[in-house]
Amino acid sequence: MEEPDDEMGESNATGAAIAGTATAATATREGPAPAVEGEGAPPRPPVTKKRRICCSVCRKTGHQKPKCPDLEYADAETPKPTLNVVEGQVIRCWDIESDAKTKVVYESGSCLTKFTNHTWHDVPGELKTVLHHTALNPWCTDNCDGLASECAESTTTLRQAMDDDTSFIKNNDVKIIKAHNGLSSDMRILCEHGAREGIDVLQEWKDAGIVGLLDPAVVIPKYKITELQHSPDKKHPSPWSYLSNGALYAKATGKTMEEDPQLSHHRALDDCKAERTWMQNLQPMTDLLFGEGAQQRPSVISIHDLQRWFDQKQKNAAYKARNGL
Repeated sequence: MEEPDDEMGESNATGAAIAGTATAATATREGPAPAVEGEGAPPRPPVTKKRRICCSVCRKTGHQKPKCPDLEYADAETPKPTLNVVEGQVIRCWDIESDAKTKVVYESGSCLTKFTNHTWHDVPGELKTVLHHTALNPWCTDNCDGLASECAESTTTLRQAMDDDTSFIKNNDVKIIKAHNGLSSDMRILCEHGAREGIDVLQEWKDAGIVGLLDPAVVIPKYKITELQHSPDKKHPSPWSYLSNGALYAKATGKTMEEDPQLSHHRALDDCKAERTWMQNLQPMTDLLFGEGAQQRPSVISIHDLQRWFDQKQKNAAYKARNGL
């Protein structure tokens, strides 16, 4: 490759030498040619391409979510707690075992409690429902002891399970459903499973008397109940998120669920019993719900807001399916 600037420099220097009249002070020469990459020069920095921002709703460029023509189909905003647990209300601790990917319920479990006269009380009554399935996902097969065989033997449909569920709610005057991580997991899975079979789970719960959902996974981080959160670590300088149901049970009892011969971890009824135990025994949870200033700390997501949330979730899912998103 020719270097025109270098040649010009050599010509100027030669001319000055032949003339013999130019001095170092007066002789001029063009500066050295720019170094060529690969010949000792540092590599040029890569050209940074400007990232094109696309809309989170329609995934198209040229606008963002607030100006999207399809804004009505946006994913649902997480509903916020607006209600309080009232002393004396029956609370149903509830859990399911399921396939989170396909949104299929395998079993559900419920047990009851209430808070009166500054004390938690167990309320008599339990409900265990195992639905008919001939096969479970690998995780549940491996971790939910005995569930696969019980599902295979069961003849219960989701419709029958919901009938039993609403009867249980009515017969025990249940007002609050408490489910650990229930909003994003258990409740959504049940609602989606129900919707595929023409069952409006939330409306049936509402008709049965349910007021709303108490989800510790929502309220623990919301109100920074540090005793019930993960401890600080390298990534988190402060307490963060929330402890699992099993970790909270261990914190309340000094033993894991696996160490308790009366419980089978990852079975719905036993998991909700564990949840009731730690709620009754960990004072920070009681203080959150009934302690000083509790009225200024809403902890229950209303059934109405849950319905709006799930309806929007369904609307968004249908929109994405239509548009291949």
